[in-house]
Amino acid sequence: MAKKSKQPFLGQGSLEAFVAYFDSHDLGDELDGLPEVRFDVDIQARKHLVTLDEDIAEQVEKIAIRQHIPSEVLINAWLREKIARMMTA
Repeated sequence: MAKKSKQPFLGQGSLEAFVAYFDSHDLGDELDGLPEVRFDVDIQARKHLVTLDEDIAEQVEKIAIRQHIPSEVLINAWLREKIARMMTA
C-alpha cells in the first residue's frame, strides 16, 4: 500500500485516473481531507413479504412485463383496487 498522499486525489482527473489511483492507495488515507457530512435518515416505509404460488407468480410476472412495470407495482395496484371495492361493499 502506498504511503499517505500529501494532496488527496478526490475530485481531480478522469474516472479512469480515479480508479487507477485507488487501485494503489487506501481510501482510509484520504478520509482526513474529506469534509464532514451530516444527514438525517427518516425511514417511514415498511415492506411486507408474502409468498405466492409459483404459477401465480409466473402469470403476474408475464403481465407486469407486458405492462412495462415491476410485478410489485402491479400487485400493489391490484390489491388497492380490491381493497377499495371491499371497503365500499
